[in-house]
Amino acid sequence: MEYILKHRDDVVCELTIDETGNVVKVGRVFEELLLPLGGNLSVQELKKWWQRRAVPVTQAGIISFLQKIDKTNTEFLTDNFGLSMTDHYWIWPLEKQELRWKNINFFQNHFEELKEPKKAGTASQSLVPGASLSGNQKKYWYIDGGRRWLLKNFILSARNPSEVRSWNCWGIFRILMLLSI
Repeated sequence: MEYILKHRDDVVCELTIDETGNVVKVGRVFEELLLPLGGNLSVQELKKWWQRRAVPVTQAGIISFLQKIDKTNTEFLTDNFGLSMTDHYWIWPLEKQELRWKNINFFQNHFEELKEPKKAGTASQSLVPGASLSGNQKKYWYIDGGRRWLLKNFILSARNPSEVRSWNCWGIFRILMLLSI
C-alpha cells in the first residue's frame, strides 16, 4: 500500500508498506531535512526507524494483546497511521485524501485509552497512541481533564523485585512538577 510520510502537514517522502506493516520501499524524498532522526541515512535506516517506532514485542502484555487483535506490532502501528505522542510524524494513505494532521493527531484529538482489546479477534476502530509506545513496561496514554498522561505499571514484579524504573519515572515526574517544568 502506498503512503506519504508526513511531519504534521509537511510531505517528507513516499513509502510502500506491505500487508504486515513493514516498509518495503522508500520512494521520492521531498524534504530531506524533515526525515526522522535515525531514518535519514539510507532506505535501510528509514525501514529500521519504522520498526523501532512500533510498540516492541518485549513490552509487558503486548504479545497477548496483538494475538487477540490478530496483528503484528507494525500492522498495529500502520493501522494507527504511525501516530505517536512523542513527535509529529505520521503516514498518510494515498487512498484517504481527506485525512489531515489537525483531525487525527493525539495532541489535539480524543483517542482510545487502550488497556485491553475491546473484543478478541477484532481491531479497535479508534486511534490508539499505544501503537508507538516504546519500552518494556506495560503502559498506556489516557486523557484526564484535557491533559494527556502516560500511565506506567507501578507494581514491582515478584520475579524481579529490584525493578525500579517505574519509581524512578515517578520521582522525576514529581521533581519536575515541583519545579513547574
